[in-house]
Amino acid sequence: MGIAGEAAAAAAKKGYEGLIHVLERDERGRLVLPDICIGTSAGDYENYVTRPRVNNDLHGVGAFVMACVEMQSIL
Repeated sequence: MGIAGEAAAAAAKKGYEGLIHVLERDERGRLVLPDICIGTSAGDYENYVTRPRVNNDLHGVGAFVMACVEMQSIL
């Protein structure tokens, strides 16, 4: 891996560690990915920052699973 590849891998690892840091566990010990915006609606800034958030919405969980798969390929 070249210098650019190593820098990209280091950045990816740092971002992934940030994702891992926010994970929680529920009362049964299952992983929870918290505070995911439900959809991406158009509108003004106020609408953008006040959208409802839920735990384990598939928009965020899907992206998280893809990040996990990619991290496996560079570790």
